[in-house]
Amino acid sequence: MANIIKTENTKEGIMVNVEGYLHAHPVFPIDTLEADLQGLVDAWTIIQDEIDSINNGTASQEIIDKHKPKIPFDPNTAVAREAQVFTIDRIIALAPFTYTINEMIRYENWTQLKQMIGGLIQGGAATQDDYTIFNNILKEQNIDLDVY
Repeated sequence: MANIIKTENTKEGIMVNVEGYLHAHPVFPIDTLEADLQGLVDAWTIIQDEIDSINNGTASQEIIDKHKPKIPFDPNTAVAREAQVFTIDRIIALAPFTYTINEMIRYENWTQLKQMIGGLIQGGAATQDDYTIFNNILKEQNIDLDVY
């Protein structure tokens, strides 16, 4: 349990000084109930400890990944990249399936996309290289089909 040294009402909210955290002061909404404040501060200290470990170079990869900024997925960028990286012969070969593939990308339906490409490979319409190219396009935005 974190030891609250003092609280101060500011125009941003309730600023809390916490023992052992002189370098950081959490601010909570002004309408935070006193009964809830301790629990919120305790939760904040857990996160702050993780951030401190990242800043001082002692964090595990799991903690680093947990706090890595999440880039929002842009389906239009992924679809546009198809024309840039697929050769024309592969674009023609995949043309009958492009609409469905791109809709799965737009709706971020990764499991079905992986299954569809797998089915196309089994049926001879797509190749393993096609799967790799699709996966690499998605990896540019931190989506890995191999995880699904």
